[in-house]
Amino acid sequence: MGRRRVLTSAQVEELLARVKADEKKAALARQFGVSRETVHRHLRAAKTATSAVQSQQEEEIA
Repeated sequence: MGRRRVLTSAQVEELLARVKADEKKAALARQFGVSRETVHRHLRAAKTATSAVQSQQEEEIA
């Protein structure tokens, strides 16, 4: 079960898009009402998910 998520999936998508647009992570954390670590945790999760999808696509091509 665990702890309830602070950000919705839509908010996480917005956060990732705004980071990609070079907005400062500390400012985004303040705007979303979360810690900088929460922002970084979502960035790491997105990077891991992207890497996994790319690896799977490479395996399908080979």
